[in-house]
Amino acid sequence: MATYTQRFESEDDYEAWLASAGHRINVVTIQASEVKGSNRSVYTPRRVQVRYTTNDSSLAPRRAHTPLAQQSWKLAPVFTLGALLALLAAYAVS
Repeated sequence: MATYTQRFESEDDYEAWLASAGHRINVVTIQASEVKGSNRSVYTPRRVQVRYTTNDSSLAPRRAHTPLAQQSWKLAPVFTLGALLALLAAYAVS
């Protein structure tokens, strides 16, 4: 069984996800944290982090792409041009 960690913005989001996941998961831990800077007299939703195991790959959380991975296609021409210039310089020296 694979173990995953997923974060939810509120307890309501977690409850909705849990209702849809049903019996396909085994919850290992649940952590709830208060939103920083919240006023205790006013209800504020708490963020929830759940660690669970499952055999169902459709319940795996989505992977976030790092900014560098998202923009690596922009850097490819720069590296290609640099490699071509290095080859041209090596050819000119020999």
